Amino acid sequence: MLAATASPPVVPGVEECWATVSGYRMRYLRAGSGPPLLLLHGLSAYSFSWRQVIPALSSIRTVFAPDLLGSGFSDQPGDLEYSMTAAAQRLWHWLDEMRVTSTDLVGSSLGGGIAVRMAALAPERVNKLVLAAPVNPWSRHGRWVARVLRTHAGATLFMASLPVIRATGNFWLKRLFGDPRRIIPGTLEGYSAPLLRRSAWECGMMVMRNWREDMRRLAKDYEALSDKRALLIWGDRDVAVSPRSAREILKRMPRADLKTLNGVGHIPYDEVPVEFSQVVRDFLSAP
Repeated sequence: MLAATASPPVVPGVEECWATVSGYRMRYLRAGSGPPLLLLHGLSAYSFSWRQVIPALSSIRTVFAPDLLGSGFSDQPGDLEYSMTAAAQRLWHWLDEMRVTSTDLVGSSLGGGIAVRMAALAPERVNKLVLAAPVNPWSRHGRWVARVLRTHAGATLFMASLPVIRATGNFWLKRLFGDPRRIIPGTLEGYSAPLLRRSAWECGMMVMRNWREDMRRLAKDYEALSDKRALLIWGDRDVAVSPRSAREILKRMPRADLKTLNGVGHIPYDEVPVEFSQVVRDFLSAP
């Protein structure tokens, strides 16, 4: 098994911290001052995702960006429950330890689904929601992949294919960008570093085993959050979570707004970080 490299250096003004969550070590980044803002990354990602937007967001908020357990450079235990509900509950327990009573949430993809679960579990503790292409039951993108990876045979085949997947990492990264020319140096290396550990992929497979039930819960959660102030951010070239599914979310969350970024893919905070930061800052600062 390949050993993981050290975590990438954080940008100036950002502190690398560690906490004990459910008996395991969780890494997180902290920066800024003011009301708390929690940033939740997507599947196969970690706090590295937010490196280009933390400086701007931390000028108005105290930013917390964890590597969720099973991801990044946090512990990757094989005996943990990896449903979105379990992840949301663990985050609330951690915030309790941090004496954070309420927070704004920014979640991307899988992290968007976890943010929705957090808000459904404790709506009184969530001020505003920012959801960047959040996973949801109405997106057709990747649906067949989720069905295959939920099976034992599919997961076994996927794990056997890891050498090929690692070798073609640049191809998969480019697919997440609307314009691959926007990929800055060090991006592939940064995202790939924690994925050298086989346990990272095994934890990802355990996330997929809960997918069907997670989607059922999210369908109810979006309905339950009809009164919550929220902002949806979607790149119109997203190939991971369908931009069309935003319409279904808006039907259930009438107080939500949608910001579509033209020519942008699945990870707008990495592709157009200045625009993404400004959109989020404007939304959080509005009354």
